[in-house]
Amino acid sequence: MRAAGVNIKSGHTFIAISEAADSSELGSAIPSLSVRLTVNSGLDDALALADLRNRVMQALRASKAEAVGLVATRAYSGWKYKDAYSRISAVCSVMLACTELSLPYREIKTSEIGKTLAVPATDVKSVNHASLGLSVIPTYWTTGMAEAFAAAATLIATDGAK
Repeated sequence: MRAAGVNIKSGHTFIAISEAADSSELGSAIPSLSVRLTVNSGLDDALALADLRNRVMQALRASKAEAVGLVATRAYSGWKYKDAYSRISAVCSVMLACTELSLPYREIKTSEIGKTLAVPATDVKSVNHASLGLSVIPTYWTTGMAEAFAAAATLIATDGAK
């Protein structure tokens, strides 16, 4: 199974790819197929949504992902409209891309990621890169990619046998 973990953070959509491996129930991360996408602010909202969906589709298609897991937000109150709108638009772009590509999609709570990877649910970014099959820390690790790789590993560990 090849899984895509998606994390939306600070206006970016991080897509991390991992593949199931016999040696690890968490699979092996594939940093060369992982990307960070940013909304094209030069487009109006509707075109920006479609453009992000297209770029997510392109990344998922190129990676040959078989399933997608999105890191759920832990913030549910006190949001500014602009921040909520930005996140919801990015989530919708990912969901639409998965629908277009007929890929299974699910949101993964940080509590599930934390339990699977033995890290605090409130600090999923603290996951050790080596535990995910990475010999070096990939680009954008501290800004959102760690959580995306953690989601991909969780998807493999929990859904890989399905």
